[in-house]
Amino acid sequence: MNIKDQPSQENSASTPLFSIVTAQLDQMNNSAEQVQLFKTGLPGFDEKFGGLGYGELIVVGGRPGMGKTQLLVQLTLELSKTIPVLFFSYDLSQFHLTQRFMSAVSALSVNQIIYGQLSAEQRSKLSQDALQLSAHQILLNETAHSSMEEFKALCKQHVEADKVKVVIIDYLQLLSERKIRQNRDAELSFITRELKNLAKDLQICIVASSQLSRSLEMRGGDRKPFMSDLRESGAIEQNADKVLFIYRPEYYGFMQDEYGNSTQGLVELIVAKNRTGHLGSVYFKRNATLSAYEPYDEPHHQFNFSPNRLDELKENTDPSPPF
Repeated sequence: MNIKDQPSQENSASTPLFSIVTAQLDQMNNSAEQVQLFKTGLPGFDEKFGGLGYGELIVVGGRPGMGKTQLLVQLTLELSKTIPVLFFSYDLSQFHLTQRFMSAVSALSVNQIIYGQLSAEQRSKLSQDALQLSAHQILLNETAHSSMEEFKALCKQHVEADKVKVVIIDYLQLLSERKIRQNRDAELSFITRELKNLAKDLQICIVASSQLSRSLEMRGGDRKPFMSDLRESGAIEQNADKVLFIYRPEYYGFMQDEYGNSTQGLVELIVAKNRTGHLGSVYFKRNATLSAYEPYDEPHHQFNFSPNRLDELKENTDPSPPF
């Protein structure tokens, strides 16, 4: 059931609450209706947070080198098995982005692929594994758009012609709007608001990566990102439905956690904002070739209390007052 933000004159009357409830119950009970959540395939994320939703704007933030593009590639590969995905690459050319997709499906290092440092056996493996990409519904676009109107028109075109359900943007700060370019805060506020409205109007999910401020690097402690670390954070924080941060402790030289466990290859995906659920973190491991996020068995640090200890405490209790 779609409710227009600005009702037309023909449909300007208020709607009784119960009729909306009835319509939503009918939709939930009708198996032919489109599901509102889809699974990301990211280890542990769907179980903890349910997945991502149509009509949502999702922002994935991280400093350079954290693995934002890698996460978007893995998400795209998983989703495109069943639904069409449109990937806008403003940071990398189609050629270099394709190499990352090839790395992900072959588990070969992207640097080996880029610099051609592959043995004959690896080249054969890459050729075979790359054929898997034919089964994925992925559209790549690296066009630099001069306005949001052109961007929206292209998205609508692919939604109608190719049934695209998810749009990926890498990355948000490289989008621009000529009309208000003199004020970057106002420009990004306009862009993120337009992206959110586009997701609602077309009933698609838009996932955009975002750079974080350099001020994070100057901060003491573990340097985990906060909402205020988003560049032009006010606009992004306000318009996004979910904000996810990628954090790798070893990037900052923290090789062990507070319990002495190794953090080598550890990736924490922090859900810092979630309009449709709770907040928290899930943990991954980057594999040795840095081509995929894999499941990570998070160590449990539980305090074990012996039931016999209660009896011991009773026996040793001094009945006299302490004063």
